[in-house]
Amino acid sequence: MNTLTSLLACASAAMLLVACGGGSSSSSSDDSGSGATPGEAADTYVGNWRTECKEDYAAGENPAFPDGKSQFTGLVLAKTGATALNFAQNTAEYETPDCSGARTALFTSRGTVTLDGTKRTGNVEVDKATFSTTSGPVVIGKVLLWVNNGLLYKGTQAPRDAQGYPNQVEANEPWSPI
Repeated sequence: MNTLTSLLACASAAMLLVACGGGSSSSSSDDSGSGATPGEAADTYVGNWRTECKEDYAAGENPAFPDGKSQFTGLVLAKTGATALNFAQNTAEYETPDCSGARTALFTSRGTVTLDGTKRTGNVEVDKATFSTTSGPVVIGKVLLWVNNGLLYKGTQAPRDAQGYPNQVEANEPWSPI
């Protein structure tokens, strides 16, 4: 199975796992830095998203010594309220460095996302969100979310503020709509 077929299969499976809701994916092409679009806060994030293929490091592995494995992650977000979404996240792993060939593992997590307000980071206003896992591997709790030019950006890394939210988004790791 090629990467695109695997991705579509993962996204289709994830969509079946998430309760129906919301509309179509909304993406802002606003260059002002605001992730906000008209409507309710959750509308901005509804849709199917994926990361690019990247090297995979198991817990405890040293990134300076890559093992030749790769992975990509798909995320389906379905609106359940003005500031609430359900999510299904699939991470597919491969024995090759370019996400080709047979998939060797698939990890699926499901749960809820609550948008907890906004925060300024750099020169942009981003949404604070809490991911709560209901099944599967634990997905990071408090994150930042921002959609800009049709791409989803997440902030998951330290340092964190007093409320436990990251202080920045990972600008070099956007999620693309699928």
